[in-house]
Amino acid sequence: YEEGIQFLWDCGGFRKIWVFSDDIRMAKETFPSHLLQHVRWIGEVDDSSAATLEAMRLGRGYVIANSTFSWWGAFLSDCEEPLVVAPNPWFTGQQEPTLLIPSNWIRIDY
Repeated sequence: YEEGIQFLWDCGGFRKIWVFSDDIRMAKETFPSHLLQHVRWIGEVDDSSAATLEAMRLGRGYVIANSTFSWWGAFLSDCEEPLVVAPNPWFTGQQEPTLLIPSNWIRIDY
């Protein structure tokens, strides 16, 4: 994730990084240390996956995992043209479905 995070940060226009994770401790241990002062750590919002997804939709830039949850958070963004960084490949050992990743999303080899 570090390359994707740094890429979006370097684009400018961001003052805060919201990190959504079900394991905040692990996320803190692996997050780029030079950006830690800009992070807001977010676990599940109001003990609700729906509320968490709604909060994720507020972003303007996304570095997503190869997970359905993060994909939907970026895809349903309230921002008209969010910057989205997605992993390449999405799946290991199987072919990626056609049109799974929108053409305007940025792919980074993870």
